[in-house]
Amino acid sequence: MKTLRSVLPPLVGVLALVGLIGLVALAAGVASSWWAGLGLVSALGAAWLGLRLARSWVPRRTVLEIDFDRGIIEQVPSSPLARAQAAHAYPLLDLLDALQRAADDRRVVGLVARVGGGSPGTARAQEVADAIAAFTTSGKPAVAYAETIGELTSGSLAAFLIGASFDELYLQPGGELGITGMVHRKFYLRGLLDKLGVTPQLDHRHEYKAAKYVLTEDHMVDPDREATTKYVDAQFEQLIDGIAAGRNLDPTVVRALIDRAPLLAQEARDAGLVDDLLYRDQVYKRIREGWGKNGRTLDIGTYLKRAKRPHRRGPTIALIYGTGAVVQGSSQFDPLTRQPVMGSDDMARAFRAAIDSKRVEAIVFRIDSPGGSAVASDTIWRETRRAIEAGKPVIATMGNIAGSGGYFVAAGCTKIVAQPGTLTGSIGVVAGKLVTREAWAKAGISFDDVARGENARFMSSDRPFSEHENERFQALLDAIYEDFVGKVAEGRGTSFEDAEAIARGRVWAGSDAHELGLVDELGGIRVAADLAREAAGLDAAKPYRLTVMPKPKSPLAALLGRDSRDDDKVML
Repeated sequence: MKTLRSVLPPLVGVLALVGLIGLVALAAGVASSWWAGLGLVSALGAAWLGLRLARSWVPRRTVLEIDFDRGIIEQVPSSPLARAQAAHAYPLLDLLDALQRAADDRRVVGLVARVGGGSPGTARAQEVADAIAAFTTSGKPAVAYAETIGELTSGSLAAFLIGASFDELYLQPGGELGITGMVHRKFYLRGLLDKLGVTPQLDHRHEYKAAKYVLTEDHMVDPDREATTKYVDAQFEQLIDGIAAGRNLDPTVVRALIDRAPLLAQEARDAGLVDDLLYRDQVYKRIREGWGKNGRTLDIGTYLKRAKRPHRRGPTIALIYGTGAVVQGSSQFDPLTRQPVMGSDDMARAFRAAIDSKRVEAIVFRIDSPGGSAVASDTIWRETRRAIEAGKPVIATMGNIAGSGGYFVAAGCTKIVAQPGTLTGSIGVVAGKLVTREAWAKAGISFDDVARGENARFMSSDRPFSEHENERFQALLDAIYEDFVGKVAEGRGTSFEDAEAIARGRVWAGSDAHELGLVDELGGIRVAADLAREAAGLDAAKPYRLTVMPKPKSPLAALLGRDSRDDDKVML
């Protein structure tokens, strides 16, 4: 690529000169049509090569810009609607790759970022903060600024963690620091269902599987409160420790400041949470007068397109994304929740392609999922096992959440990597139905039917389970739970009893899951890729290619290829 960049400018000049001579000669009437044609072709060639040069050109003394208020997503969605909604957001891997590439790029002199908006989630913020901290070890300055972090509302501690990872952090004089803490709020529908005449008939395995309580209770029950308190405390302490490390403060001081928040801008500066109070133009002026003198700004997304990814040569490690609720059928975008879904058909195809490819040495499986269909999870789990049996290690890496079915699909992987703030576990099952006969009766609507088969009305919503049906229902839950726990025990190399003791539907923070053996390593995509290289026996001193598989669908292909068969009866 360096050779191409050195050859293109003189080549563009030669073609442009030939084109100019030909066209001038034609205009003067001293050239034939052959010369005119040559001039036109040369001019067009110069234009094409010039455009290619412009698209690959990174100026000397580049100052990279990131606007974190645009948001961070796991991957570029294939759905046209989802792609439009996330048009300005940064894919996480793009940020990580660009920061890694820029650290070693002599053309890049530093980094400036806008922070404070949105809530990236604890685990995602930790992964980005780690990447920024790694960038600063190159000796290149990294500066962040915020208009405000919260405005008469609670600001995101996770967003502030990203800002605290920069060398310098500035706050607008009229802004505030609304880092008032963390709240994990849950809602309950039992009172509404009672008023409507709807009776939930649900059961779970076991007491920590909290999804059931949304419909059966009107408050947080003791097991759920115990588990929720544990992981909220873990995330809160991690954020405090990360902010304290970034701002060179004692964690007890940071905790006290959070308890005082929201803080005025002057209070935030006096406490050392920000370095100074500056508007955006003043921040850029400081940069221009200092390390960014004679520099040119370039958005980090544009930079990555021009400078190319750091991992693009050598043996191939496939990167497969599993994002959103787990469903049978295709991976699509749910317009109601405005979230992607992880379709078992597409996931199976991705793993089969990686298994069949002679180029792929190992697989990194990126999971960001709250769970979903038990059947779909089992399908994906099987494909991870097939890959391993084919001699291709599979390393799972978890995002903000990889719980229930999100953990099921990781359970068979060679190794599992999570951030300390990832929410994972929830090894359990919940299922059932809502009996709506009374609600329909209140509206003057009734139902009647003709059925054949003793259990034909098994999941009918106009009647509760019979005694026999409930026996079959309980047997199904037991079988699914035992299969789930058994797969976890097998994958983790432990006994069923030991796996069951930390299962029971309980959610764990990644740090606790690591201590319990549900997770092998703490870290993100980069840690997982290095583990994949190691597991595949690749030379640690040589580069590798990290390739997304399958290649993302074009918006048109996604629009024409919709096929989803959601299974919402038994959920993990």
